[in-house]
Amino acid sequence: MLKLFSDLVITMVLVIKYVSSIPLRGLHGFINSVFKFAQTDLLKN
Repeated sequence: MLKLFSDLVITMVLVIKYVSSIPLRGLHGFINSVFKFAQTDLLKN
């Protein structure tokens, strides 16, 4: 299944990755937690 993410989410993840040097696996969990906390969906509608 193809997932479409908004450009803003992709940009945000890359900026956090660049600034924090978090490994991608840890970054994935962090981003999921942030969006779960904000009660927002990562996928583009």
